[in-house]
Amino acid sequence: MRPLRIYAVLCCSTACLALAGCSFQYPQLSLKEVLATGTTNALRTTEMQEPITSAVTLHEALARAIKYNLDYRLEMRLGALRDAEIQQAKADMLPRLVAQAGFSERNNDLVTSSLDIPTGIEFSPNTTSEPRYYQSGDVTTSWDMLDFALSYVRAKQAADKYLIQQEMKRKVIERIVEDTRTAYWRAVSADRMSRKLAQLNERVRHAIAGLHQVQQQGADAPLTALANERELVQIQRSAESLQHELNLAKAQLATLMNVAPGTKFFVADKDPQTAPAVIDLSAKDMVAEAIFNRPEIREVAYEKRITEGEATAAILELIPSIKDYGLDAFNDNHFLLNNNWLGWGAAIGGNLVKLAQLPERQSWIAAEGATLDQRALATTMVVMTQVFVSRTRYRHITDELASARDYAQVQSDLVDKLRAEAAAGTIGEQTLIREEMNLLVAEVERDVTTADLENASANIIASMGLDLQPKDVDMTLSVRTLANVLKERMADRIALSDRGKYLMEIEKEKEQARRKAAEAERLRQAEIARVAAEAQAVKDAEIAQAREEIRLAKVAAAQEKAETLRAAAAEALRIKQEAKAAADEAKRLKDEELRAKAEDARQHAAEVAIAKKEAQLAALEAQRAAKLEAARLKAEAVKARDDAKRARHDALLARKAGKAAGSSNAWTDPWQSGDWVWPWEGSKASPDLPRKRKK
Repeated sequence: MRPLRIYAVLCCSTACLALAGCSFQYPQLSLKEVLATGTTNALRTTEMQEPITSAVTLHEALARAIKYNLDYRLEMRLGALRDAEIQQAKADMLPRLVAQAGFSERNNDLVTSSLDIPTGIEFSPNTTSEPRYYQSGDVTTSWDMLDFALSYVRAKQAADKYLIQQEMKRKVIERIVEDTRTAYWRAVSADRMSRKLAQLNERVRHAIAGLHQVQQQGADAPLTALANERELVQIQRSAESLQHELNLAKAQLATLMNVAPGTKFFVADKDPQTAPAVIDLSAKDMVAEAIFNRPEIREVAYEKRITEGEATAAILELIPSIKDYGLDAFNDNHFLLNNNWLGWGAAIGGNLVKLAQLPERQSWIAAEGATLDQRALATTMVVMTQVFVSRTRYRHITDELASARDYAQVQSDLVDKLRAEAAAGTIGEQTLIREEMNLLVAEVERDVTTADLENASANIIASMGLDLQPKDVDMTLSVRTLANVLKERMADRIALSDRGKYLMEIEKEKEQARRKAAEAERLRQAEIARVAAEAQAVKDAEIAQAREEIRLAKVAAAQEKAETLRAAAAEALRIKQEAKAAADEAKRLKDEELRAKAEDARQHAAEVAIAKKEAQLAALEAQRAAKLEAARLKAEAVKARDDAKRARHDALLARKAGKAAGSSNAWTDPWQSGDWVWPWEGSKASPDLPRKRKK
């Protein structure tokens, strides 16, 4: 049964959500609402404004622009919004105080049973500790230290945003003042030249009509008439263009003063002939004051402070949150023994994910800080450049205004001469109209250059960051009173500059004071460091002395241990030396015995060598004797051979002699014929038998 109830509740909830989603629509504004909103806004743009009852002066135009300009009102509202954010951030630092009350009711009793854990026996006494209907409530106050710290940082950031908005408001008012001055002097030129341009247009139309009559009568050549008509049409176009440009300047002035479109008004100044006053300062002083006053530089400085606060907030978010609370509660449950009670406690916790996100967040903060630093450098360079450009532009336009005035004066003198000649009938109407048009153009250019010079003067003031509007001015003042305040303010521009320099000197003195304080702090820190170093040196000396004593004790213990070891080593060395001496003695005896044996062997070897040498000498002697004997025998053999040869020779001679005697059949003695040789004359001959000599 219970699952069916749960299922039914879920189905009903799903159906309600589906119906709510299907019934939700995106209604557009109806035509009536759009028309009503647009009409209301159109009426509210100029409501609660003082009407223009007389000719508008420059200071009144500035007062109306400051008091009624919608852009400036928007900046004021944004400033109020930033101030509300500061108050809200301050309120976030307060403790939380939460009060709650309620009731609970059910259709049956909350009956419970219990289970004995050790025995596992379930008791079912059918008891309840809660009635079917009861009321409860409590008042809880809590305070979180982490929320307080973060709220404090956010409040400081909100204050910096408010200050940034104030600087933006200063920038807007500077722009409004600059544009209003330019538009006002262009409107002055429009009021001065509109009637003259209208009269000139009328005369041009009459001249063109006269040319048409001349062409119809044929009194002039067609080409000449067309050329004259072209020149007149060109003059008419130039006049209409100038009139249109001047009328736009007056409409722009009306917009800056937040005057309803189509409202007719006139300007009071008619002939600006004097150049506007300008602050006479060197370029270096102007740059110094611009760096001190310009809202752009202060805006970047405030944004740097906001980034530093973001870095502090990133560190604070890593700190565990410590939250304490206390409550006063009641419950009319009659089963409770105490229906009212006080409670308190504390809790600590932290978001570990923030710790993992810290490197990326610090990297982003560092990148934003580097970007702001580069932006500060670029802004400073832009400010310095604007100061120099505004000075150069003012001087250039001053020269242009002098040239425009000279040209207008020369053209005015020329027109006076031509009018006299036209009255005398010397020149025609067309020539006079052309030169009068040139005079109007010259006067308009002079007025436009005058307006540009006023704009250049205002641009110098804006480039230096000088505030035309007093900070303590009451915006509820009337337009006339506010115009008088601005008039005094504009007349005191030099004093403003001096005040700016004075503020710069104050800032320099503050900077010097900060440097002196920093130097004093550095000296104090150095003294603290020196004292700490001396204390650390004493501590290090004591520690070193204690370490030295410990070292000496260790050395003494080591020496004692070394002495013991040395004595044991000496005893062991003595025993080893005695053993070595005994071993050396045994070795010596053994070496002597070996040397004796070696000596005997050496003597025996020497005797053997001597005997061997004697045998060799004997053999050599025998060999020499044999060689001598052989040489002797060989000499004897050689001698015998020579004797034999001589004998054979003699025998041969005798045989030849016998042949000569004619005894051819006689027996030939082989020993005499020479066909035999002796054994020592041949290689293999027998010593007993002679053999026949080979041929």
